Amino acid sequence: MKLLDDNEDSASSLPLKSISPWQILIVDDEPQVHDATVVALRRTHFHDRPCSFLHAYSAAEALQLISETATIDLMLLDVVMETHDAGLRLVRKLRDGDIRPDLKIVIRSGQPGWERATMVSRDYPIDGYLPKAEQTYERMVETIGPILSNTDGPDTDWQP
Repeated sequence: MKLLDDNEDSASSLPLKSISPWQILIVDDEPQVHDATVVALRRTHFHDRPCSFLHAYSAAEALQLISETATIDLMLLDVVMETHDAGLRLVRKLRDGDIRPDLKIVIRSGQPGWERATMVSRDYPIDGYLPKAEQTYERMVETIGPILSNTDGPDTDWQP
């Protein structure tokens, strides 16, 4: 049996448990939205796992990243970017295609109105909807946490 003397670092002698972070892709054409999201969630753990972030500033850039990165767990997606419905078109492309039809998607829209959330959830297979005007740390955590605990694909029963 090896005993540690006072000069040895006991932490280096213990096996480290590797916990992979949740990979969250932030897709928005506004850099300040990326910054605010990272500041809000960088120290947050969901189900004992930290978060790491990837960034895309258009739907086209997001599609490329998703195609190249199989480890993305969740996408926080703006609707209005290079076109008025770029985010929604990306949802449709992912769900109808073979790239990542199971990717967890939360729409974050600056478009006001409960009707908008209802229309989006009815017409697009997403896992959650966060109006930008109502985004607080608590709302993000309440929305993202349950989605990350369900790893079986899109939550088709989700309702606003």
